[in-house]
Parts: sequence; structure tokens; C-alpha cells
Amino acid sequence: MSVRFRGMRPARPGFTLIEILVVVIILGVVLALAVPSFTGAVNGSRLAGTANELLASLKQARAEAVRRNQRVVVCPTINGTTCATNWSQGWLVFEDANRDDGVSGGEEVISVATPAAGTQVRPSPAISGTHRIRYSPDGFARAANRALLNGTFAVCRPVTQPADNVRDLTLTGGSRTSIQRRAAAGACVDPSDP
Repeated sequence: MSVRFRGMRPARPGFTLIEILVVVIILGVVLALAVPSFTGAVNGSRLAGTANELLASLKQARAEAVRRNQRVVVCPTINGTTCATNWSQGWLVFEDANRDDGVSGGEEVISVATPAAGTQVRPSPAISGTHRIRYSPDGFARAANRALLNGTFAVCRPVTQPADNVRDLTLTGGSRTSIQRRAAAGACVDPSDP
């Protein structure tokens, strides 16, 4: 004879509704705290990546000008083969053997780069006047009047996360470069010359 106990059920594996609700609430709080930090980290990474890519292109242009004993130009580009006027679309480094400030037949395009999506690259007046940085065989970038170039690029994102939403890449004395962080309250404006 088998005996059955009323009111006692065998234990079933699983979670109760209350346990699930507690886990969902905890996940919501953690995500609410983590998402702004994650957004700031992603934006900061994109800023640093674009600023470093532009710095690498300038250093490459200088080194190639010396190595080739030839003028090398860095200019904004849209298609990777010709110069344009908007640095935020990208830039290219090319050998300028005929010194016409454009990619001509037989001249090598050394490298092409594009900024991270949503990142703006804004030049100061010394650079935006010609939309070119020309390195001569002596390794110096010069302005149109042959003086050593002093200019700045503001690499920025129009966001408030991170607070320092601008990386100023400064070129002084025709060859010295540096990158500085700057907070601009989410704005992207053209920088001034150093």
C-alpha cells in the first residue's frame, strides 16, 4: 500500500517570479550606471585613434620627404586619390615631384587615412588657407611665405562624454608635433594658430 501525502509537491527546478524581477532590476541599475561610462570610453577611443592617425601621417610625410629627397604633401581627400578641402572626410600623403600641390601622373600616393565616424578634423587658419601641409626635403613644413609652419588641427566629437571632447594636434617650428586634450563643452570649432 502506498501512502500519499497531501499538500506536499516535489520541488521543481527554476526561479520564482520574484527572483527574476530582482535580477532584472539589478541589471537595469548596473546598465544605467555603465552605459554613460562606456559611451565616454568609446568616444575617447575614437578621438585618440583619429588624432594618432593624423599624427602618424604627418610624421610619415616628413620622413618620406627626407628619405626621397622630394617634396611630400599631406592634404584632405574625399576619394583617396585627389586633394579636397574637408579634412573630416580623410587625408592623403603623396609625393609631389612637380610641386603643383596635386596628385599628378607618376606621383605616388604614399598613404590614405580616414577619421573615425562622427569625428571632425578642423584646421587652424595657417593650414586651412591652402589645405595643404608641404614637407620639403629638409624635413620641415613651410607656409606659403616659406616660413616654418605653425598650425593646429582640432580633432573633435560634438559630444559631452568624455568632457575633454577635443584633441589639439599642434605643429610648431615646421616639424615639432604634440597632442593635447581639451574640454570644449561638446562644441567643435576651428582652432587658432599656436
